[in-house]
Amino acid sequence: MDRCPMKRRFALPGVNSWDWLVFIIFLTYAGWYFLGRLEANYPVVILSGDGGNIASYAAALDHPDWFKNDPALGDSNNIGIYDTIHIPLIRALNHLTGDYGLAYTWLVFPETFLQLLGFYLLGRVLFKNRFWAFLLAFLTAMMVINIGLGEIWGVWRDALPRVTFQSVLPFLLTLVLVWKDRPGRWPWLMVFAGLLVYVHPISAPAWGFATWLSLWLLQPKGWNWRRRILVMLGLGVLFLIPLIPFAINYLSYNVRGQAADYTTVMTVLQTYSPADLLNAPAALGTFLWNMTLSLLLPVALVGFVVTWLIKKDDRTPVKVVLLWAAGIFIVSILVPSVERMVEQWLQILPLETELVRCLRYFVPLLLLFWLWPLAELTPRLVNLQARRAVIGLGIVLFGFWAATNRPDVSAMLRVITCISKARLICVSNRPIDELIATLRAQTRPGEGVLFFNQDPSTTSQTLSVRYAALRPLVYSSRDSGILGYADRSALPAWLETTEKWESLQAITDPQERLEGLVPLAVSLKTDYLVIDFEVAPEILASLPVTVVMQNDGYSLLKLRYSQEGSLNHMGFAGINRNVFQKGTKVLNSRVVFKKISGFMPSW
Repeated sequence: MDRCPMKRRFALPGVNSWDWLVFIIFLTYAGWYFLGRLEANYPVVILSGDGGNIASYAAALDHPDWFKNDPALGDSNNIGIYDTIHIPLIRALNHLTGDYGLAYTWLVFPETFLQLLGFYLLGRVLFKNRFWAFLLAFLTAMMVINIGLGEIWGVWRDALPRVTFQSVLPFLLTLVLVWKDRPGRWPWLMVFAGLLVYVHPISAPAWGFATWLSLWLLQPKGWNWRRRILVMLGLGVLFLIPLIPFAINYLSYNVRGQAADYTTVMTVLQTYSPADLLNAPAALGTFLWNMTLSLLLPVALVGFVVTWLIKKDDRTPVKVVLLWAAGIFIVSILVPSVERMVEQWLQILPLETELVRCLRYFVPLLLLFWLWPLAELTPRLVNLQARRAVIGLGIVLFGFWAATNRPDVSAMLRVITCISKARLICVSNRPIDELIATLRAQTRPGEGVLFFNQDPSTTSQTLSVRYAALRPLVYSSRDSGILGYADRSALPAWLETTEKWESLQAITDPQERLEGLVPLAVSLKTDYLVIDFEVAPEILASLPVTVVMQNDGYSLLKLRYSQEGSLNHMGFAGINRNVFQKGTKVLNSRVVFKKISGFMPSW
């Protein structure tokens, strides 16, 4: 794996036995990580929040009649705005797995492998060394969660669109470098970048612009200004052509949403979005501060200076990376900042709120400079001990980053434990498994479910009713995401229910909470109520509910209605306003309207 003494050039070297070994290692790691996602999470696969939403969209498209009572998914037009490749993939894989959660999880395997392989290839082109490229692949795979905006970087437990995009991204960047002297192939780069909008609509504009910007630097010196400008315009058009169908679809929803009440929609966006989502400069400040504390930024700056000094004879690749960073900065920071000012001045609803999330891509660009100077310095050192010291430093840096930004090690260790028992996957036996099985067996398709969770951090589990039990949820706090994109006129009703929901979560007495929850369920035309807190049998007996299932974690209650459709219980009708008022007072005594990261998911 030593550096080859031949003259450097921007071309992908040939494949040898070391590359095949690396290929096998990546494949093994991807399989290991995939199995770790299933250990103690099978056969009912519980996804993270955004993953649960996407799997639910696929389920609703396959069974539209079963989700008519679902306010977010009942209108197929809402789902239509989420036009990414993941939904058709999940729907296709579901025919093989019979479970939308498992179908979605299968995507983790190729996604993890592609990210490792892609950054390995990028490292080989930049560093001209297999060892440093191998180290870069795993360095950029570590799980970074302190970016801000609820964003993450690295190999993730679910195949979220932004994670799928980052697994394909290094192939695009590698091709930019490999084809730097082949302008005839640049149109393919821009078409490729444009098509990535169907992988992650937010990342594609940022990286399309960053790629386009870097090609200006790579233009042949013999071209005159007229040719340079015409070529750049043509490349820009080629990038936009694949985006047009998506843009038309997205804008059709956005125009419809402008008719919604401005104050209410902005209240929802400002309250339930991650902090600083609508304030790009503040988001950048938080990111820089967090990355300084994690040492990512200081080490990268030192690495950049050293790399710049060492590569004084050929700084083109460093300049290309800087232009990529400049492109990300313009699209993720400058554009949203100007957009917010214009929207506030005109008092119109945001055209988009997500571009700022692309600042997550500074993480891999900064990590390049953790290893780049070491890769350049190693072959220049004559002393063998000095070379080993530099390699040791690289390993130490990797170890530090891996230790402070660990992947899901506990899940991966469960794989070893399970295999030691001669099992590939260990079946889970959780309260949520029994609940999903009961909903599948003892409820009918189309019957609405209200899933109350007293702990907001477990909200993602409630979505399993949709994609695992295939039953509609009459309310979910996470529906602000899809409604905020597709049907902003529905946000006032969602906000009203959410305020009642939060007031009930603030009540500590189980009886009072349930007495307020049952009439809320009725107002939402619920057939079944799921609660995750214990209630004494005598209290349940006093309410118009029938216990269908109870275990250590959940109770499934069927609401009893009369033939007229009213609540079948004497003296118990309508909303118990006193309960909500008490809950609201308790809520106001705490931190009102917590900004819970993830309620407004990223595309």
